[in-house]
Amino acid sequence: MSQPRSIVPGATYLVTRRTLLRHMLFRPDAEITRLIVYSLSVSARRFGIQVHALCAMSTHVHLVLTDVHGLLPNFLHLFHRLVALGTKVLRAWEGPVWDHEATSAVRLLTRQAMVERIAYTLANPVIAGLVRHAHEWPGATVLVDEIGCGTLRATRPDVYFDAANSQWPKEESLSLTLPPCIGAGDAADFCH
Repeated sequence: MSQPRSIVPGATYLVTRRTLLRHMLFRPDAEITRLIVYSLSVSARRFGIQVHALCAMSTHVHLVLTDVHGLLPNFLHLFHRLVALGTKVLRAWEGPVWDHEATSAVRLLTRQAMVERIAYTLANPVIAGLVRHAHEWPGATVLVDEIGCGTLRATRPDVYFDAANSQWPKEESLSLTLPPCIGAGDAADFCH
């Protein structure tokens, strides 16, 4: 049995979750990108999560985020559930979407660790040899010049989310923030 995860309000994490057997369920198309961004925006708003970086690869998702209120498990439960249920419909997929391994949530304790993990997240498609430049990745991602000042936006997906239910707004947005240890004055240095 694994030890319980320590949840600390205000902590920043690199979160990674893989698809079952690395099936390419999140291959980047407009609908899966919209599903991931919408689900992330709804879940982050609901639990007060600050998102700094995102990259959805075909087989996994990386997030760098700050858990302001110590609600990371609640956020992850909702986000992963929404993505899984929407993916099942979009991909006509039977069975689990996510790998049976626990979600990796690595607490980032230093500014350097945060910068390195954000850089790793944003460069993931390049590291994997899928594109030459990170901005060429067609999936759900954050670009370097959006860190701390960009906004992710998505309209409600046509699948799974009931338009008559007020908890699923027609459009959802998420402002990208800098990690707490990086001040607004440091943003230019951080991105270069």
